[in-house]
Amino acid sequence: MSSTNIVRGQDMSRMAGEEKVDLDGVQGTRLDSTESSCGVSVVLSQDDPAQRFAVLSSAVPVDLDKPICEIADEIATTIVTKLPE
Repeated sequence: MSSTNIVRGQDMSRMAGEEKVDLDGVQGTRLDSTESSCGVSVVLSQDDPAQRFAVLSSAVPVDLDKPICEIADEIATTIVTKLPE
């Protein structure tokens, strides 16, 4: 069992840790994670709530071919790289 949720427009700073994540040149912040869940938050503009999103992934660890944080980061990177110019 696994799932990924994308949350847009929410302030995720209460869940943010100290780790920074490079998402194809855009900086994200690692959200608090466990062995079975992980997330990354991206703020493209502090002034516009619509310009922030988070990717939250969770799974049963034995069901995964790669680490859960890597899954969240790949999805966030895809979102960032597919944004209109």
